[in-house]
Amino acid sequence: MGRKILLTGGAGYIGSHTYVALIEAGFEVVILDNFSNSNPSVLIRLGQITGQNQVICYEGSVLDKALLAQILTEHDISAVIHFAALKAVGESVEQPLAYFSTNVTGLLCLLEEMKSAGITRLVFSSSATVYREPEEVPIAETAPLQFTSPYGFTKVVSEQILTQAAAADPWAFGVLRYFNPAGAHPSGLIGEDPSDIRTTSCPISQRLRAAHCHISMYLGMTTTPAMAQANAITFMSAT
Repeated sequence: MGRKILLTGGAGYIGSHTYVALIEAGFEVVILDNFSNSNPSVLIRLGQITGQNQVICYEGSVLDKALLAQILTEHDISAVIHFAALKAVGESVEQPLAYFSTNVTGLLCLLEEMKSAGITRLVFSSSATVYREPEEVPIAETAPLQFTSPYGFTKVVSEQILTQAAAADPWAFGVLRYFNPAGAHPSGLIGEDPSDIRTTSCPISQRLRAAHCHISMYLGMTTTPAMAQANAITFMSAT
């Protein structure tokens, strides 16, 4: 398998830590981010942490199929980690259509372009919001799914899309259902730094009851729950 990964939402909190982990594991990484809830300055700090002379980042949306096609083919991408999404529970109640568009339609756009490019490996960032209020903790992965917000709905629907797609074609999907991650990189250069304070994905009742999530990834590398850890920046643009 190739070693080039497309990391959507790679400038965000979890995405930036994942970038570091991938680089340290020997992967080449291309970031796609629209910076709706992150800052381009994080790319400089990623270069400082990893020692990369070049951090490749496309500023754009997963809804832009032409841009997705360009990135996947020009960079010979072999797998995708998909973090790009809107993720505030409260905001999703106020703006459900925006969440349906970005989170669900965005996933569909990505899958369609991956299929066209012959790429079958995807790690999808879901959420613990797919679970109803737990009857016991820790919550088992087999616990019933029941969304309580438009945000949770988009994650349940997205997981179902992946399940149905995998039944029809030879995809290799990994799904991450985590609660709210916390902490920062040991260097202190990257950590949670949202542009909008309303970005928490798990209701407080679920966060207080959370135990931990085990992560399985299909990228030829071993990760742990702690994974959700360049002097020069190359901003790429669509041609």
